[in-house]
Amino acid sequence: MKYLRGEILITTIVMVIIYISSAMVLADPAVEDISINPTSPSPKSTITFTATVTGDQIDEVYIVLQECKEGLCYPRTNVSMTKLESGEYRKSITLSKSDATYIQYWLNIKEGGTWHGSEDDIILKYLSTNQDEPTPGFELIVFIISIILLLFIIKRKRR
Repeated sequence: MKYLRGEILITTIVMVIIYISSAMVLADPAVEDISINPTSPSPKSTITFTATVTGDQIDEVYIVLQECKEGLCYPRTNVSMTKLESGEYRKSITLSKSDATYIQYWLNIKEGGTWHGSEDDIILKYLSTNQDEPTPGFELIVFIISIILLLFIIKRKRR
């Protein structure tokens, strides 16, 4: 009977130690939200990134930005974000490539001396181009047709 009590006591102590040590393991930081302003940026514009990050002990938050066009991505920009309030970080970055068609970005977070985040967390955003502007050329066709008609009218009046 005493032998059974000893086993129960040892098992209980081991279970408590396992429970306490598993509770002490820190979870990876979580990115609750990341937004950009303006929501439809264009090439060479300034974008403000705002991120809400939760974690136990956030040391630093970096935004990694890469401008790309079809088949080519330019070198990455890795910039430290400024902490605003509890868990909110912000940084403004001016895009430098005029021929970029999209950007990709993600966060690298340093928590308790360990970096978290990778290219697996990429967010892709296409850049707006100025294709809404009317293209010249249609007015030229109307102008040429009106000149031709004017020449026919002048030619008839001379006869």
